[in-house]
Parts: sequence; structure tokens; C-alpha cells
Amino acid sequence: RAVRVYLRAPSGGREGRRKSFLRTLSFSTTASRCEPGYREHTMAVYTILDRRTATSVAESYGLGKLTKVTGVPAGSVNSLYLLETTRGKFFLKIDEAKSMAAVQQELGLLQFLRARGLRCPHPLVDRHGQVLRLYHGKPLSLSLPLPGKALSETQLTQVKPAAIYSQL
Repeated sequence: RAVRVYLRAPSGGREGRRKSFLRTLSFSTTASRCEPGYREHTMAVYTILDRRTATSVAESYGLGKLTKVTGVPAGSVNSLYLLETTRGKFFLKIDEAKSMAAVQQELGLLQFLRARGLRCPHPLVDRHGQVLRLYHGKPLSLSLPLPGKALSETQLTQVKPAAIYSQL
């Protein structure tokens, strides 16, 4: 069973929407429409994650039973999914543009920074000691979500830079 992704065509004329829709599948969620300052954002879904693969990944990382898979409507380069399991929530990222070596280096840097107390994504290691695997020829990795809340673009631009730097 494939992950359900809610699709919509970009704005524009009817024929323009159809052509754009055929070139790029994009999705958005309606949950964030309730946030103050909401502005619609879309993200191209480059790689669809099927439920069987998501279940297999959850098992190989020891995350418990998979209960829900949701596409994350943020970012523009990678496909992101939120996996909900009996042991919590986890982010699954499929790198669309980087090589395995580049992603391995990025994950190594994140592990290095976390070991020194910097709050950043925590790459997870599977039961075989691997932080990375291939999915349709693309690097796939998992991480724990960071504590906090998501801010809309409007909310983020209202935050003073000094407040952000004080949290680092």
C-alpha cells in the first residue's frame, strides 16, 4: 500500500495547471492552514515511499510497529516523511541530490556536533550499525525529531535574530 499524498496542481490557467501537474507532483497539508500567518507552501514529492518499505525500515531500526506515514510539506530538495511507530515519531529523509558519500559525510558531521552538545538532528543507526541505506538508488536516513514547534514563514521573520542566536 502506497503512502497517501494529497495532490494539487499549481495555480494558473487550466491547461497550464495540467501541464505543470504532469511535470511535478506537489502536495500540501491543510493542518497548517489554522496557524497565524499561514501562507500556502508546496513541496515536490520526488520519491514516493511505499508502506512496505516504511515498515521494513522501522523494523530494521528497531522503532517498533509502524502506525502512520506522513509526507512532510517542507523543504524543496529532499523527500521527507514522518514515521509514527509504537516507540515514537521519527523523520525519514530521502536525499534527492547528494551522493552516498556526501550524505555519509553530512551524517558524520551531525553525529560529531551532537557529541559536542550542539542541538541538531540525531541520525539513527540500524541493527547492522548503518546510518544510511539506498532506496531507489537514493540515500535514505532516519533521525529523531528535534524538540520545539514549527514556525510559519511569517512567524519566523518576526523573530529577532538575537533571540535565535541566544538559543544556539
